[in-house]
Amino acid sequence: MYEYRCTVERCLDGDTVEAVIDLGFDCWYKSPVRLKGINAPELKGATYAAGERARDFLAGELAKGPVVIRTELRRDKDKYGRVLGTFLVQGVDVNQAMIAAGHAVPYLV
Repeated sequence: MYEYRCTVERCLDGDTVEAVIDLGFDCWYKSPVRLKGINAPELKGATYAAGERARDFLAGELAKGPVVIRTELRRDKDKYGRVLGTFLVQGVDVNQAMIAAGHAVPYLV
C-alpha cells in the first residue's frame, strides 16, 4: 500500500476527480482518480440532482485540508485506466464519509 500527497484540481462527479499526485523527488503525475470501493449517482438522467449533491459533498470534504491518496501499485487502475484510490483528509477516509453521508454506496471492483 502506498500513500501520496496530492492536489485535487476538480471533482468530475461524486466518485471521480482529477488529481495531481506528488510521487516525490519533484515528480508529479496528473490523472483522473476513481474513488475505490464506492459508487455515487451519475450526473445525468434521473440521478442528476443526487449526483450534483454527491459531487458537491466530495468537493467540500476534499477542500478541508491536505489530501493524501492511498493506492496499491500496479493493481489500482480500473478498466478505463483511471487510478483507483482512497482519499484521506486529516486522517478521515473520504470514501467512507461519502457512504456514511448517503452520497454513495459500497462498490466492489
